[in-house]
Amino acid sequence: MTKKLWLLAVSFAFLAAPASGASVEDFYKGKTIRIVVSTAPGGAQDTNARLLQKVLPKYIPGGPNIVVENKPGGGGMLAANTVYNTEPQDGTVIAAFNPELVLQQALGAPGVRFDGAKYQWLSSTFDTAGMCAARMDSGVA
Repeated sequence: MTKKLWLLAVSFAFLAAPASGASVEDFYKGKTIRIVVSTAPGGAQDTNARLLQKVLPKYIPGGPNIVVENKPGGGGMLAANTVYNTEPQDGTVIAAFNPELVLQQALGAPGVRFDGAKYQWLSSTFDTAGMCAARMDSGVA
């Protein structure tokens, strides 16, 4: 297992401890964690989510079931909005969407119904660098 994947798995172990004082293991035992993927099946995000689906139960106390739910639409906005606004925020739902969606919020794009600063960001299985380019004759200095 790569170091990043291991760190992601360890992060999930401490996601949510119920207010009742039960242990993390008791909380997750018998539960199902859903990974909501913002793309259709078969792409890189979906493939990564299905890899996590196989390994995460070994690293989360209580060994919960993990299922992948694809929710494509709006360039990933549907999944980001749905997880933020309507899904339980107790550690049983994980969003997997392009992190550049938060730029849509910063740009005031229509359809953004989440606050990227209020998401609990755990980790990423991708190691990519963002880039912006402009042609010399575009007037951008």
